[in-house]
Amino acid sequence: MRKRTLITILTLPTLAVLVLGFFTLAGGGITLFCFFLAGIPAWVWLLLGVTGYGIGIRLLRTSRLRGRIALGVGLSMLPVLIVVLSYLFAEYDGP
Repeated sequence: MRKRTLITILTLPTLAVLVLGFFTLAGGGITLFCFFLAGIPAWVWLLLGVTGYGIGIRLLRTSRLRGRIALGVGLSMLPVLIVVLSYLFAEYDGP
């Protein structure tokens, strides 16, 4: 994959990882404070997002098959999904 295309694809997930890490670690869990669905704490969501992002980047950089490239794009977008879900469920109080 060309370097310019890779940078374009990974701009949003990189920003999402930075936001996720800042608000979870430095901000005292501001973004994910209320995002405890099924009893899962914020630091687990942070680890899940960073791990998916790392594996996605690895697949994007090393893979030549379209299926693995698509999987890499999907995994690298995991932090974006976590940030969006934390925003949507910020006011959720539970049943």
